[in-house]
Amino acid sequence: MRYIKKHYFLLLFVLSLIVSINGEASGRTPALYGYVRLATSPQGYVPLGDAVVELLSPDSDKIIYKTYTDSRGNYAFYGVSPGEYDIRIVFGGKPMEQLTGQIGNFRKRLRVTISGQKAVKVPEITVK
Repeated sequence: MRYIKKHYFLLLFVLSLIVSINGEASGRTPALYGYVRLATSPQGYVPLGDAVVELLSPDSDKIIYKTYTDSRGNYAFYGVSPGEYDIRIVFGGKPMEQLTGQIGNFRKRLRVTISGQKAVKVPEITVK
């Protein structure tokens, strides 16, 4: 009986430790996050799932970090070093043009600065 109690408490300790570690990992704050949508018409948009979101060196095409959008167009980067980056959206193997605020005004990249102090929420990115 004493043997069972000893192992029972050891098992409970290990399980509580695992739950604690997993809770901390899932509660991480992203360094950068946002949402990507696809322009289907001047007034229509749909979330762009399974797109590649790249953080590039501002002076080159060197990919520093890369992640993917989920089915609702959301993405997040964790553990990104402070600095200035360009965001590029790639879908179907080709870079997408990003809407900059008005219809007809597109660009290939969006520049962001990460200070490391708090999460950076990127304005909604609309691509065509």
